[in-house]
Amino acid sequence: MFLVETTFIRLKGSDYFQMDKGVESIWLKKERKMAHWVPPTNVEMSDWNIVVIKHNGKTIEKFLGYSLHDRDYRISSQIEYYDSKSKTGRTRSGSEYRFLGEPGQLHPRAQYIFNMLEQHDDVEIKLKYEMSDES
Repeated sequence: MFLVETTFIRLKGSDYFQMDKGVESIWLKKERKMAHWVPPTNVEMSDWNIVVIKHNGKTIEKFLGYSLHDRDYRISSQIEYYDSKSKTGRTRSGSEYRFLGEPGQLHPRAQYIFNMLEQHDDVEIKLKYEMSDES
């Protein structure tokens, strides 16, 4: 099970993945895993980046990385602000983020989700920040 602050994006075939659709659950049928909505909270995140998603003429940005408290990856709702100096951010859902380290290479579990999203024909997805040589 993984955590997501949840835009509806259809996967190839009958599988689907939902992001930014309020408090509804998400199912990844192919993997037989279920994601669930989590309430707004304070999140400490490492091995992270900002994911830029373009779908149906709309561009949104989300935090994606490893949540230290949850010990799993987390993808946020849409970003409202990000301050690189204080390494903090807030999302549309109201969650407050504090980042350990600079944005760069994703945690392997977060990278898996990024790779899944890249498979969509109707979605353009990229990382906002380049991966550093140190990552």
